[in-house]
Amino acid sequence: MENTESKSCIACGASYVDGICGVARCPQCGLLFSGQTAGFGNSIQGMNAIAQRNYAIVADALKKALSLRGARILDVGSAEGGFTELMLREGADCVGLEPDRDAAREALEKKLPVELVGFEGFVGEKDFYDAIVFNDVFEHMQSPTLSLEKSCDLLKDGGLILINLPVSTGFIFRMVGIAARLGVDTLYRRIWAQGLASPHIYFYSERNLTALAGKFGFRLIGKGRLVALATEGMYQRVRSTYGPFPAIVISGIASLFVFVSNLFSADVVYLMFKRNE
Repeated sequence: MENTESKSCIACGASYVDGICGVARCPQCGLLFSGQTAGFGNSIQGMNAIAQRNYAIVADALKKALSLRGARILDVGSAEGGFTELMLREGADCVGLEPDRDAAREALEKKLPVELVGFEGFVGEKDFYDAIVFNDVFEHMQSPTLSLEKSCDLLKDGGLILINLPVSTGFIFRMVGIAARLGVDTLYRRIWAQGLASPHIYFYSERNLTALAGKFGFRLIGKGRLVALATEGMYQRVRSTYGPFPAIVISGIASLFVFVSNLFSADVVYLMFKRNE
């Protein structure tokens, strides 16, 4: 990662200040930076049902912005290939990128067009793609500025990037942040995936991600709410990190959040940007 990215905000340039649990915070735009080292892998269980629901929402958003039939789409962080497969059914020419062979096992078994490479290492044709979709991966990227620069090269004029990610303005994120300030930081560390195979490097908001994308000639043209949590698979997701008893307690607390969080600001969103023509 570029050294400057660890010292000053990539969205607005302000110097970071110390936050909770070792997370740096931009005092000007609110961008949060963990300083963790990017990795890959899918160590969290029970997430597939949520992913499938979000894939459908993202696909509907893309349909409103371009004709999917024949569209060239890059699915970054394609994992099991669910979104790639959905795009192919819609008639798109879609290729998935997934650096973790285990995460891509199902896609490879189905013989979906998935390359075992991360976005940073992908070699694609310049000015070729109509849309690049980052499904739950952008917040894990070590250098998002380089990823946006690369997106500019790969996209046609007027091409789209759609980023699906958790945000720092969400209800659950705010609640676990308050708990961490009071000394109960287990859930806050968990939401950052500290110590896991693929930790969160950044937590964005609509405001600072729009500012960051704007530096590379992208303007926001669409946004929407995605599913953050679901009761189905809750215990399995938590159990992949904790022992049986802590998993019961934590999953019970998290399940309560499921029922109330939809009344408040979204914890996971998609933001769709268009490259200036």
